[in-house]
Order: sequence, then C-alpha cells, then structure tokens
Amino acid sequence: MQEVSEMRRILFMSNDPIFRKKNAETLSENGFEVIEVSGALDGLLRVDKNGHAAIIIDEELSDIDGYRTCPKIRQYSKIPIILLGSESADEVWAKADDMGFDIYLKKPISPRELAAHVNVLLKRMPSYQKEEEQKRPGAQEEKVVSMPIPTPIPISSEPAMSVRTQTPIPPPQTSPTATSPNSASANEAVAVPDRYDEKSASIKQRIPSASEPELPRQEIKIEREPAIRPPLSDRMSAPIWLDRPVGKDIPTPTIPMEAQPARIGKENLSPSFSVKAAPEPSLVQMTIQKEKTPDKESYDLRFTTSEKESKSFQKTSDIPREKTMFKVWQDAHVAKLLDALISNKITQIVPTIDPSTKNGFSYPNEDALMETPSERTTVILEKLADDDILLKKPLEKLHIDPDNSFQLLPVERCPRCDSSNLIKGQLIEHFYCGYVGLEQDFVNGYKYICPKCKRELKLLGTDYRNAGQQYKCLDCNNIFPSPVIKWRSFKTGKVWSESDLRDFWLHSYALNPDKREWLEFQLKPKGQLVEFLQKQGYQVQELAQIHGNSGAIHTIDILATRDDGVAKYHVGVGILSALPGEEEVRLEELFKFDTRAYDMGINYKVVIAIPKLGQEAIKFAERQNIGIFEANDLEALISFLNNKAHPSPSGQISDKVRSLADREGTDTQTLLASYLRERGYEVFEKARISGKSGAEHDFDIYARRDDVIVRPTIAVDIITADPGQMVGIDKIAQFDAEAYDVGIRNKVAIGHPQINAQAKQFAKQQRIRAFDIYELKSLLITLIK
Repeated sequence: MQEVSEMRRILFMSNDPIFRKKNAETLSENGFEVIEVSGALDGLLRVDKNGHAAIIIDEELSDIDGYRTCPKIRQYSKIPIILLGSESADEVWAKADDMGFDIYLKKPISPRELAAHVNVLLKRMPSYQKEEEQKRPGAQEEKVVSMPIPTPIPISSEPAMSVRTQTPIPPPQTSPTATSPNSASANEAVAVPDRYDEKSASIKQRIPSASEPELPRQEIKIEREPAIRPPLSDRMSAPIWLDRPVGKDIPTPTIPMEAQPARIGKENLSPSFSVKAAPEPSLVQMTIQKEKTPDKESYDLRFTTSEKESKSFQKTSDIPREKTMFKVWQDAHVAKLLDALISNKITQIVPTIDPSTKNGFSYPNEDALMETPSERTTVILEKLADDDILLKKPLEKLHIDPDNSFQLLPVERCPRCDSSNLIKGQLIEHFYCGYVGLEQDFVNGYKYICPKCKRELKLLGTDYRNAGQQYKCLDCNNIFPSPVIKWRSFKTGKVWSESDLRDFWLHSYALNPDKREWLEFQLKPKGQLVEFLQKQGYQVQELAQIHGNSGAIHTIDILATRDDGVAKYHVGVGILSALPGEEEVRLEELFKFDTRAYDMGINYKVVIAIPKLGQEAIKFAERQNIGIFEANDLEALISFLNNKAHPSPSGQISDKVRSLADREGTDTQTLLASYLRERGYEVFEKARISGKSGAEHDFDIYARRDDVIVRPTIAVDIITADPGQMVGIDKIAQFDAEAYDVGIRNKVAIGHPQINAQAKQFAKQQRIRAFDIYELKSLLITLIK
C-alpha cells in the first residue's frame, strides 16, 4: 500500500465514538488518513510518533477537556489545531490568549463542513503548497535562484540602548568582558540558555559600534547534545553535566564514562564526575540508583536535560496564600504514629468501647503513643484517612441518639399502651374451654389448673398444647409475640424510638501501602528539600492550594517562589511513588501532575519519582519540560542537592553597586546588570542567542541562575520609541516573539522614554514585565538602597 503523505494525515481526538467515526469516514473520502484517539494522553503520545498535517480536538475527551489539551500540544508542536466546542465563538476567543488552537468551530458541525475547513487550512500552509508544486508535471525541471540578503548597516547607539544587528562578526582578539567574577575564555565550551533547537545553540556578544569602543566582545559557542535518557543498562555511558559557574577558568576534558564512573558514597557525597562539555539545561534530570557493594553503599548518578520550557506562571495575584492544612510531618505526636505504622510496629488500629469517654469508644494504644486525648486521636485518624494516608474499614455499627450519645440502653415496651411492665413466658392453650394464657397462670402447686374452667390439664397434646414464647403486658393484659424496642440514654434518661436514632460505624485503620514511600519522604527528606530551596532564596509553601484556571482548587506538594524585583518565578515540586508491587511510576500519574500544574499556571515543574519513572513517562516528561529526580534513597538525594546548593546572596548590596546607584550619570542598563549580579545571576550584556528557528536574536541583558533543580533565565530589552512617539504593541510583540524563539520565559521590556497603555496591557497578557526607563531606574535605586 502506498505510504500516505504527512500532509494528508489527520489526528482526530474525541471521546464520542459515533461523532469521531462519522467525521473520520468523511475525511477519509477526501483523501486523508485519520488517526483516532479518545483521550488527551493518547493524543499527546501520538503527536511525536507520526507527522500530522493537522489536529482536530473535540472539547469532550476521556481524561481532560479539549480546552486544556490544546496548549499542552502547542508547547512543543506547531501543527495547526482545530478545536470543536459547544460554546459560542465570541466566548471562546475572548479567553483564547493561551489556548493554543488555530481555528475554533462551534458544534454541531457536519462532517463535510469540517472536511472543507481542513482542506482550506492546509492549502494555505507553505509545506502543503510546496508538496503540491512538486506534484505538477515539470516541477523537477524548474530552478529556484536564491538571492543574497543585503547585510544591514550597524547603527550606533547609546550604551544603555543597543540597536539590533544580524551581521555576524568574528570575535576580537581582546580580553573578554568581565560579566561575572569568573569570565569564560573565547574558546571555552560552556552551558547556555534554557531552550534550544535540536541542532546547536550559541551566545555571541556583539562587536561594539563606533560609540561603544570600551566594550570588547567575546564569542562563546556550544554544541547542542540531544536530551536522550539512556537505558538503565547504559547508565554509566551517559554524559554528566559539570555543575560549575559559566565561564569558570578550569579545564573541561572529555573522559569516557566507563573509565571514571560517577558515584556518590553515602558517607561522602562529593562524587568524582566524568565530564564532557554539555549545554546548560533548563531543568535537570538526575537518577540515583542504590547499589550494594561489599564494603559500602554507593549511588550511580546521571543527568540529562529537557529541551523546552512550558508557559509562564499565572498572575501572582491569582495564587492564594496557603490555606491551613494538616501537615503530618510537622506534628511530633502524629509523626510517632506514622513512624510506628511505617516500621510495622502497628499494623492495624482498632477501637475499644469505653463508656468513660465522651464518644463512648477510644483507641487506647494510639492515645498512649501520641499522648493525645481520645477525641483528638479520633480527629487525627479521620484526617489521615481523608488524605488517603490511612485506609478506613467499617468494623462495628453503633446507635447515636439526637443528643449525640452512644450510651444507650435498650428497653422493651408494650405495642398497645407503651408500658414497660411486661413479662415473658410459655403460652398454653386449654382444649376443653379454649382458654389461652401464660404458663404461670396455670401453675397451681405441682399441677396445671385452668384458671377459667378449673379443670386439671394432665396430658400434653390431649388436654392442652404449648403455643410458644409470648409477652404479656401486666397493665393492659395484651399478649404479643415481640415487644417494641426503645432506647434509654444513660446521660439524660430520655427514651428514644428506633426511628429517632442514627447509625454510627466504628472503623479500623491501616496504613495505605500506596503512601508508604511518600510518607517516608514527608517525615524527613521533605523538610530537608524545603531547607535546600530556602537556601536558594525561595519562599516555600508546603501542600500549597492554588486556584486553577479551570476553577478547580489543586494541591501541590511544594510551591517555591523567588522574587528578584524585576522577575518573579515559581517552581512546583510533586512527589510521585510507584504503586505497591510495581517498580516504576506510571505515565498516568505523571500526566495527572502535569495537568494540575498546567491548570495552576506553574511553569517550572519538577517531579521526584520514587523509585523511578517508566520509559514512556520519561519521554513525556522531557517533552513537557518536567525536571525529573529519580531516587531509591531519598536521603542521599537530599544530601546531594544540599551539597550542590549555591547559597542565595544575603541581600546586602555591595558598596560598589550602591555607588553606581548614587551616581547621576549611571545608565539603567548598567545599574540593572549590576543589581542582577548582586542577586546571584550570571549576566551577559548585549548577548546574541540563536533560537530554535535558526535565527539569531540580540538582547541588551541576558541573565541566568543555577538553582540545581531549575535554571531560570531573564531577557531584558531596552526598546527605543520613534521620535515623538511612545513604544507601541508592535515592538513589544517583536521582543516577545524573539524571547519565545530563544526559550526565555522571564521577560523584561524597558521603554525609552515610555511604553503606551495598549502596549503595557499587551505585555501584561504575555507575562512581560514592562517598565518605562525612568520608572525602572527609580525601582532599582529603591531595591539597591
């Protein structure tokens, strides 16, 4: 069968099988090959497997809706997306800033109309036109002549406001600019930006124009290595990223991994790394695998990089302060109980009936262990069960009266007069006269004498018969088989009928095996991870609750926020554990984390997988820019991170920078660059960076930090308005597009002299920090002083 062209292949995503099938048949009749999936996860996995001309996404999917699926695909693919939904087009386009689709069509829509839209969309695509052109007779004989593009003439500018030029100029034979305490030599391979093309990336510092003779430039190049995670059997052949400041004057030899394996001993977390020049990743993926050796325990380490980064964090005003939440590892009493459960000292928590307590029952062993009253113990167990830490199992049913009392005594009542003056006995029927009564009515010494006819009852079955056990009310003489059961409260003395009571179940509890490894992390290593992030200058919230864009409230294990005045970014950390009996964390668990993180607007996503991720999950994480830490031994992981941590600057600004702020002639760019260096950033002024499109883009300031688990970057551009005008949307949009192409998410636009209101509104929508040049200078002086 002839292979179908990529430009005729459509990915159709819908949870409605009938709707999906009808449209697939019509598209097939129009010459398209249709790949059908029902859920977002299946669709995301198929996007990379086969080339597609377009993707059609229905709002109804089996896992998450189409509105949230579009931006996930758009993060790493430019394939045209058609979204089908039930809302009106006006409503959807009003909130479509970050949705990522290209065309929205309102349902119901006929299959033929949808096919027509697909045809029109593809005919406008250059790749489709090129393919059709090649099919025309004689197309192979046509020749295309490419004309050289004129080289633009560099325009001089003030040092604080550099002008862009795409002219490649060889690096000068001069000493490099001192952009940091340790500058790189011209030929040294170093790590560069957050996002790259799969080919090569570079940072070039531009040759100064005629007005900038005092700023010599250097050229720094790096060859891009693919972010591929090797199989476990090839672990020791993987390249290791040397964790060092950019441009540090130390040799970077290439040493085979087999010759010098990277190991961390548990007693000494200062490993010897096999090093090869590697690009700086945006997020680090590390694996720690525990190995038993005769003399000690050791751990294999491996780093790889993720290639892309996700969208920026939502407005900080949308992030509520952390709500009060039960943190088991912060309560010493509860930690004792959890430690006993993890160590199997306690396997099951069972209640005991105890009338001396308020509730009428207690958990005496747990009360003693946690040193808490029985009521508090019950609240703790219920909370742990609500959080799925404990498994709750019904054990015994009790009754509660309207006064919430368990202490009830059953009482028997006559169904006729409600008297409790009842007796129970054997019922006898006398055949001769037909009298029926209790046995005690017939007893007369050692004989049975009928109280009615006074005859003696001698033979059972001839003179009388036993009619069974019955009750008799001594107040109304009513005889009945069963009394009415009512309940008297020990506390109040009130009598309640059965219908007045409600059922209450006593429960037993046991540790949820799915939470065992998660708890082991929470009780100790998590606190150490929080301390590590705080050392990096982050404000940390544990189990932070955040309102998502969908309206749902999500909880994330750790939310770390860093605010440097001109840039603010957020890191979301999730702890995922493999299910009992399984060796890997499932893809579904990672997908749920990524979906929640996206809905919350978190752009830096990090996962700690216990013990590791499966291969499909790893590929998904790399594509979704999720940093991965895999570890069998959590304490070794945290110790490693703490050893690699770069303490955050104390916040004290040096006298040198203070003097710059006090000096009237200091320009804004110099002041901003100095401030960022004080905040621990590596700063490049007038940097040229190649983007994933292959184009080179110039930024007045490019700054980056190494926080080990994430490496945030900042792009700053000073944009000069036309004479007599303010900076408009067009120039802000150009800056935004260039930063996106390079993969920088923290963007600062400085307008000279001012940015107009429409451009500032656009910058806000695109999550660009926009300042007028004098406004930013005033802010910097305030921050520095």
